[in-house]
Amino acid sequence: MSAGTGRLEGKRALVVGGAGSIGAAIVTKLVAEGAMVVAADRNASALAGVTAEGSVSSAVIDIADAQSVADGVAEAVSAMGGLDIVVNATGISHQGRTIDEETIEGWNEVLAVNLTGSFVLVKATLEHLGEGSSYVFVSSTGAERGLPLNLAYGATKAGLANFTKGLSNAVAARGIRVNTVGPGLMAYPVRNDQDSTDRRVGRTEVVPLGRLGEGSDIANVVAFLASDEAGWVTGQNVYVDGGSLAR
Repeated sequence: MSAGTGRLEGKRALVVGGAGSIGAAIVTKLVAEGAMVVAADRNASALAGVTAEGSVSSAVIDIADAQSVADGVAEAVSAMGGLDIVVNATGISHQGRTIDEETIEGWNEVLAVNLTGSFVLVKATLEHLGEGSSYVFVSSTGAERGLPLNLAYGATKAGLANFTKGLSNAVAARGIRVNTVGPGLMAYPVRNDQDSTDRRVGRTEVVPLGRLGEGSDIANVVAFLASDEAGWVTGQNVYVDGGSLAR
């Protein structure tokens, strides 16, 4: 993680999905840049490791539950005295399911987290944001690709990209910016024997810059988009993928 510049000094940030690999990196980066941060996640125990790393408080938010979102946002606003930055880094997928295997229930589950969740979060936070504030949603390069074995995921991420564009116009007059960061192939922690070194090498070969992404790669871009340095940047889907989409 690169050293902070103080570009977010005095800003108050809520990071939902703050216990995930990317979310935790975003929390760490925003704190390093001087922001006051509430890290939120549905996994309360996982938040302990994130909040222990710096001056971060926590809240439990299940992005798929509107009441949980409302309660968590109220807690964050109370803790920080307001909001300037809202980041949604939540996401789930059903990787490997064919169209025959995916179910309506499964489709709706992914939709609730990956797309509807951002709408619910905006509805709960918008009244607390003023001029100079910003939303940053974490999407995926899957928004630009056909994903036959991850249909719901690709569809929701593409939807999030369009939601970002529409919302950016809807709130521009209030001085609020809205952007999306789309990670490419990431070097997530190894979770099972199938995620072997050979597989990682194969994944790396499709990335022009020659390596998989780290959480800090995404966090650095999120911090920029949330800062006043990006004051004329809104409605954008910024892909951070080592050049993969340019192939």
